[in-house]
Amino acid sequence: MRSNVYVIGPSGVGKSTIGEILEVQHRVIHKDLDDILAAANPCRERIDVVQDPHLVIPMLDELDRQRGSVPIMLNIGSGAQDMDRQLTSRGRPRCLEPWLLDRAERTVLVEGDRDQLFARWRGRAARELFDLLEYGDERQRIYNIARVVVTTVGVSPTESAAQLADLLSLDPAP
Repeated sequence: MRSNVYVIGPSGVGKSTIGEILEVQHRVIHKDLDDILAAANPCRERIDVVQDPHLVIPMLDELDRQRGSVPIMLNIGSGAQDMDRQLTSRGRPRCLEPWLLDRAERTVLVEGDRDQLFARWRGRAARELFDLLEYGDERQRIYNIARVVVTTVGVSPTESAAQLADLLSLDPAP
């Protein structure tokens, strides 16, 4: 049994796609934290749920304890990644950063082309907001924790997934 891994990175970079590819290959069990939290709390706004440390941290702890024949690859979505920014703006301590720091060797950053990612945002927000949310100081603190970095720049999703599998020394597909 291998330890679970935690995937972070900007919105739309390919975190879920990579996880789904590796899951189809039976190399990981892919889960999305934001989806799990939203499904468990259907009466609350999704953004409120994925940024509530009283929900997020216990769920992360529960998922961290789970073990199977292949690791869980947990996609920590942008909403949850912004939890610390929201907390510190209210004078409260960070929660996700210290949690990930304890698992830095199992934290993976998926990087992409900033301009291409913004192009996917068109119509949702101005460039300044995109840069703040996806690449601002608080998000960089989270990104800097990762000890494994995978790029989606200039490669197919399958190639990014293979790159991640190699970096994590995942067992070959059965």
